[in-house]
Amino acid sequence: MHSGMRELVLTTATNITAKNILDGVVISATVGLEDIRSSKSAHDFDSDDSADGADRLVKSAHRVSDLGLGVAGNGLMEPISARGDIIPVGGSGAGVVTSFAWNGFLPADDFSIVAHRYTGILEVPRLIYSNSATAKLKNGKLWLPEFGENASLDRNFSGLVPRPHTQTLTMREVSSNNDNYTYQFRAPDEMLESGRDLEFVFYFANSELYCAQVLDDTASNWYRQVLPWAIRIRDVAAQAGNVSILNNILNPNNNDSTSIYYELRSGGVVTIHVFDLSGNIVAVLQRGFQNAGKYSVSWNGRNGAGNPVARGIYFVRLVGPNKMDQIRKVLVVK
Repeated sequence: MHSGMRELVLTTATNITAKNILDGVVISATVGLEDIRSSKSAHDFDSDDSADGADRLVKSAHRVSDLGLGVAGNGLMEPISARGDIIPVGGSGAGVVTSFAWNGFLPADDFSIVAHRYTGILEVPRLIYSNSATAKLKNGKLWLPEFGENASLDRNFSGLVPRPHTQTLTMREVSSNNDNYTYQFRAPDEMLESGRDLEFVFYFANSELYCAQVLDDTASNWYRQVLPWAIRIRDVAAQAGNVSILNNILNPNNNDSTSIYYELRSGGVVTIHVFDLSGNIVAVLQRGFQNAGKYSVSWNGRNGAGNPVARGIYFVRLVGPNKMDQIRKVLVVK
């Protein structure tokens, strides 16, 4: 960081609208604002940088917002869900990502992201994604794709991130429904690699505006928590009988859960029960007919009444068509 950098919080007399941000409405400082003299940058990218000994600002006007943000759930553009070909029993849980802050995962297979555009906006944004942004390109966790680095340009983001990230891919929506847009990922894709995180932003090309998320819009330093959206890409290791378990140690008091992934080669009745060491059923996770396909089901360490079970060893038994009968062990801790 330059030793002369300072942070200011601007409070406006009137609300800033989505249209103001997209249109690049400019705010100006006419008097009383000067540049801060600073020494030569120590950043390893800035070997050609020189000390700043001038008091004059390069520009005294700037667009009202460099990024399209918004209150969580009502941003200019933000993802709602990501879903692959694994069908989550009950419609939610493993196999569907609804939070995009490195806390949900999908396998490196085909999946789609559904995103919501702020009502009243007409421009359709592109989705720009990567799995290779390094710390040298980031401010915290925020990176941005290519942009002009000349401070005199109207669209210059050099103050937000150290350098543009050029190793990105771009996609357009494949379908839309009102203000919801679907973006389809197809494997193989060089950015879909198990063990790496897929990070993405949205881009309104006509407005030259990137959109990112605010991790906590209620925090006093919310402007330090601007991030791309992210999905962890993790393949599920195949286990015996086409039944795989993840996170088989859980604490229900910490809202932990264990996930069971299974594949049916043909349709049939599937039952999934959780038993204790005495053979008593403590929870029923699935009971009924399912078509052929890939499925996931989660157990949160609670019984049928919704109460946390006692600590100890439990067994998840899955019985399905074609003599499918598999048992997986779960350890509940507190």
